[in-house]
Amino acid sequence: MDVRPFRGLRYRPSAVGDLSLVISPPYDVVGVDQRGRLYEQSPYNIVRLEFGLPFPDDGPGDNVYTRAAALFRRWRAEGVLGEEASPAFYVLEEVFTHQGGRRVRRGVLGAVRLEPYGGGVVFPHEHTAPGPKEDRLRLWQATGASFSPILALCPPSKALRDILQALAETPPQVDTQGWDATRYRMWVVTGPEEQRAICAALAPLPVYLADGHHRYEAALLYRSLREKAGPSHPDAAHNFAPMCLVGMDDPGLVVEAFHRLVPPLPPQGRLALEAQEAGVFTPLEGSWPLTPAHAEALLERIRGERGVLIGLAKREEGRLRLLRLRPGALAGRAPHPALLGCPSWVVQEGVLVPALGEEALSHTVAYVHSLSDVLHRLERGEAERAYLLPPIPWGVFTAVVEAGLRLPPKSTYFYPKLPAGLVIYPLEGTVAPP
Repeated sequence: MDVRPFRGLRYRPSAVGDLSLVISPPYDVVGVDQRGRLYEQSPYNIVRLEFGLPFPDDGPGDNVYTRAAALFRRWRAEGVLGEEASPAFYVLEEVFTHQGGRRVRRGVLGAVRLEPYGGGVVFPHEHTAPGPKEDRLRLWQATGASFSPILALCPPSKALRDILQALAETPPQVDTQGWDATRYRMWVVTGPEEQRAICAALAPLPVYLADGHHRYEAALLYRSLREKAGPSHPDAAHNFAPMCLVGMDDPGLVVEAFHRLVPPLPPQGRLALEAQEAGVFTPLEGSWPLTPAHAEALLERIRGERGVLIGLAKREEGRLRLLRLRPGALAGRAPHPALLGCPSWVVQEGVLVPALGEEALSHTVAYVHSLSDVLHRLERGEAERAYLLPPIPWGVFTAVVEAGLRLPPKSTYFYPKLPAGLVIYPLEGTVAPP
């Protein structure tokens, strides 16, 4: 990858006070209620730029994008936001709680040169929809800035680990807390020698997009539009995208699964689903009550199993069962052998698509990350069965994406989400190597 330091825009504490009040989750995970709370939290919360509130009388001259642009200009003019004195890498450490334990994730935020898919540098793993890309594109065209970085992964690098560890032993320039009690410590790395060491550690590595596929593809569209408008410098900022790069061996890297919920079906649909299950999976002996404790224990068990093992929760029975993929059941249908080790692909292509149909799938099945939410929806009767999935193994993830394939929708849930507003990436100017 070609990764560079950049002159980010950051909130000035003297203008906004407590930094924890002005950062927010990225736009794609902010709920309607949460957006309102973030607005009330501070007149300077980044959500006003990243994901502003629409009004009923919005039109071409006054809308979320024009308001964001005007507010962004005002905050810069008033000194609410200030530009870094010199180009910097931003090393971010996130301290959070997961499954009752303390975890620490570290990454480097820099400007990564945009590369087309298929070139062996940037690998996606999800399909995207046009709506979110159009939204980001319009926001960047109006404001000339990107307010939240892409979360990207890279192969293990001892050199990178050593750099991050050495920095973590020094006082950070930023120490604050997020909306979900995640603690953020950030180091602003401006020394040329340190910057060159970061570049050297990352240069041989490819990039695996984790969170931010829509932002990456919107950045490609934005670059294309800028190129059509006229020639620009090869190091123009719009030829790069802000990414926080995390090693796949980082002990704080948490990736969870989305579970699949099926609503109440007519008898014919239920029979079709059960027939597909029987052909693809072997049920293991025993069952357990459909309770939070038993569901947690079941998921913990299937995390450590080899092969594809999933949980099945049935509302009518009030029981949990374990299903194992039958050997050879889908071998002839997988475009790549690694997909046979991908739980989300096995459930989608082995059960849901054959039983419900490709077209009906998107508006029939619900994808839910939280186990408590799964159980709540089953209890209320919004779903009649749930497929409980373990996280995708890293070996499967890399084999599939490097083969140029995409995973089914909602195959990964990376936690925690990177904050918007810690560092803003200007899309104007140039990004020079250190």
